[in-house]
Amino acid sequence: KPNNRSNLALLDCYARLEHHLGNMEDARKVLHTAIRMASSSPADSAAGLCVTLLELEIAAMRPRAALAAAMCALGDIPDDISAEPSPPRILKMQKNFQEWLAKFFAGQQQPAVESLPSVPALVCCAWFHYLGPGGVDAALRVFDTALQHLPAPANVSPSAAPHVLLQIHEQWRCAQLRLLQYHSTQQAVSPRLLRLHVVEALRLFPSNPEFWASLISLEARWSQKRNFLHSPFFFSFLLFSSLL
Repeated sequence: KPNNRSNLALLDCYARLEHHLGNMEDARKVLHTAIRMASSSPADSAAGLCVTLLELEIAAMRPRAALAAAMCALGDIPDDISAEPSPPRILKMQKNFQEWLAKFFAGQQQPAVESLPSVPALVCCAWFHYLGPGGVDAALRVFDTALQHLPAPANVSPSAAPHVLLQIHEQWRCAQLRLLQYHSTQQAVSPRLLRLHVVEALRLFPSNPEFWASLISLEARWSQKRNFLHSPFFFSFLLFSSLL
């Protein structure tokens, strides 16, 4: 409807629908427009749209375009959002993200739940470090820093219900796991590391279906490999190779 054309949530859903239908270029155009519209809205609105664009670009195997999307999360939006980020702009955004994180987590004291960074902005920060200057270690440090400073539910102020804190914690864990799972498709990752993250997430949130699906998938994949390594075929293969 004409009166809903400025509704950012609807534009986000519309872009996802276009992507689902295979119209990636149309989805990209919708999100570019929405991100520019959101630049005059609260920062969380733009960051949420940037996460959507980032996810679609990752699915389209365009990591540099995903990096460009993550770099828009703090409101620095170029004329061409999908353009290859220049090295000076990457360095500038690295400094901006570091200052942004320090604003929340510089001190040893746990911030109040109302002062925690938004989930979409934190996700973009982690993906920026992963796709840009730091790699997977720098991205995991972003999540680790956030999780270490997460206040305990008992310390939540009366103005914020504990379930809000737990929801934020769960969303951060989901985002961390998704980044690790993507990384495992690009490089060899120890199954022990992946399992460690999944089991820890399940220990904290045992009813989360995404964590259970990840554990089942991980166990199925590596049990198949363990069965292969213990199969007669594998030993025959080793014997044959040694004779070559």
